[in-house]
Amino acid sequence: MDVAILHDELVSDLGSRGYAAMSDEDVAAALNAREIVTYREVPLVAITREMIMMSDARGRFVWDNVRAAAADSGYVGHDLARRLCFLFEGGLPVNWGGAAAQQLLAQAVAVEFFTAEQADILKDTGKVMISRAEQLGLETVRVGEIMDARREDQDHD
Repeated sequence: MDVAILHDELVSDLGSRGYAAMSDEDVAAALNAREIVTYREVPLVAITREMIMMSDARGRFVWDNVRAAAADSGYVGHDLARRLCFLFEGGLPVNWGGAAAQQLLAQAVAVEFFTAEQADILKDTGKVMISRAEQLGLETVRVGEIMDARREDQDHD
């Protein structure tokens, strides 16, 4: 455990969690609670598994609609459909937390390739809940480590 990182977190309290007023046990629980939403790269197979089951209001598969729009240069969403095909057929993992991927999904909803609910389902394939400790690069924080970090603060006074 990097006590210096833990000490800095307790002193700066950038998230305004109120560490100073908490017991060591409460601080450890707060740091270990998985409350922060983040996104990881999602293998294409996981996205495909969700997408192949999606259909539009008329019962047509969403992916078939996207591929048809990519082939039709006269279709309003043609360029977007081509980007979606490139993304999904390229085989690379996707990070839905990135601004470009979020914008792509929003555009796909705007031209009605997906519904907002379907876009959320795709985005959720990469959703991960992490703790503040994980976000700081720490493993599970133990009560004794909180005590050490607080003691470090007293040692510097």
